[in-house]
Amino acid sequence: MKKIILLICLLSSISVFANSNDKYTIEKTSSPPIIDGDLSEWNNISAVSFSVHNTGLEGTTSGTAKAVWTNDAVFFAFSIKDVDVMNTYFSKDDPLYNNDDLIEIFLDFDGDGKDYVELGVSAANINYELTVCPSVNCGSWGGSGLSGWDIVGLETAALLSGTLNNSSDVDDGYTIEVKIPFSGLSSAPGSNFEIPTNGSTWLGNFYTIDYSTGAAKDAANDYLSWSTLPVFGFHQPNHFATFEFVDLLSNNDATLELPLVSFLGGNTWSVSGKDVMDFSLFDLSGKEIQINQGNADIIELSTFAKGIYLLVVEAEDGISTYKVLVK
Repeated sequence: MKKIILLICLLSSISVFANSNDKYTIEKTSSPPIIDGDLSEWNNISAVSFSVHNTGLEGTTSGTAKAVWTNDAVFFAFSIKDVDVMNTYFSKDDPLYNNDDLIEIFLDFDGDGKDYVELGVSAANINYELTVCPSVNCGSWGGSGLSGWDIVGLETAALLSGTLNNSSDVDDGYTIEVKIPFSGLSSAPGSNFEIPTNGSTWLGNFYTIDYSTGAAKDAANDYLSWSTLPVFGFHQPNHFATFEFVDLLSNNDATLELPLVSFLGGNTWSVSGKDVMDFSLFDLSGKEIQINQGNADIIELSTFAKGIYLLVVEAEDGISTYKVLVK
């Protein structure tokens, strides 16, 4: 019954484009990852997947994003599937977003939609950072500009599976790791940054762009995001999703273990958690879709119609709800 009530509450406010209702939980870790591009340390961290940013449909590329935090920094990991990885810029603060295959992180610390941080890292491990102010009430687009502000202590790493700028072969894609020290964010102009604690929330989104498809620049299928936006374009702060910082390491109940759903690739997810009792799949109208559970730890949805579903997992310590995209 609790699961049904929770689903009703979610469906009363969610639609394909109701992105402010999307939430990614960033869990605190006692073992911060080494920033080297190798994502083997991230295997047990929950992931979100990418889709075309203004439709939620499958794009020319695919991938996942993850995040964890410590007292000093927030860490991100991206795994991008791309058959032809291309980069033309190789100097810091070059306008990578105009031509290169890359990931982007948007973070609005105070949620006012006026000033937020944009960080991009290319498959060639070139990065830029800037503060963005799209509102007429806070100055011109771009805030302090590409080179006017840097995140002190920023660390990034990229690993390519394939060959850069070689369209004669087929690449597997690339991975990227990012470490953003909290000390490096305090100087972000107009951002009102505060070091997060348990329960703190930021607004933002994850993005990836693939410019090597042969399509025209700004072709919609080349622009992917985690949380779907209502129209074309990444810069829509009024529709940013939520990042919630959670510290289970300091929880008084040391046995607390909420259900965890991890994206394994394709149309397959794994379910883990203490005493997982049940999981259910619903479409966005609230209709429950029958699942042949089989292996209770693996959910495989390739036989279902393409689209967005809500996966509700019930365990002894609570209920988790995840938005999943069937491609």
